[in-house]
Amino acid sequence: LIANNLSFFNKLDERTKALCLAKTMHMKRYNPQEVKKILLERAKEGFLPSVFDEEIISLVAAYTMKRGGNLRFGITLLWEAGKKAEMEGDKLKIQHVKNAIADAEAMLREMERECLSAEERKVLDVLEHYCPMTTGELYKKLPYNERSIRNYLKKLEEKGFIKTIPIFS
Repeated sequence: LIANNLSFFNKLDERTKALCLAKTMHMKRYNPQEVKKILLERAKEGFLPSVFDEEIISLVAAYTMKRGGNLRFGITLLWEAGKKAEMEGDKLKIQHVKNAIADAEAMLREMERECLSAEERKVLDVLEHYCPMTTGELYKKLPYNERSIRNYLKKLEEKGFIKTIPIFS
């Protein structure tokens, strides 16, 4: 078993843990230079040399690091950008990478949205439909108590779905 999150193993029942004969190995994260080097190696394997330049790899590497350094994500991003360039019959350009990033962000945001609780989704739906609005207006549109709504708002803000602005009258 290879896992990014050790708490996963702790959730297994004792029989399953015994079958695994687990030894924990901690792998250090790649640094930005290592990520760029690996992506450059993959690009050399996957593309003709005339199709891309190092500026493209730097952009993909920077975005990969911003998203936690997951190389599978970076390689997929490079591949998606390459497909966009190929469809246009063009060499890989920054705009292809930016478009692939936008697509990835939309997909990731939708996946994150699916992980919200039903109540959080309901609050977010109301906010998307009526925004901007005050908490007082929000309280009137939802069937939850004020404390619960404040908690949902806090969670949605922590997850990056909304930005709250305190107003004082």
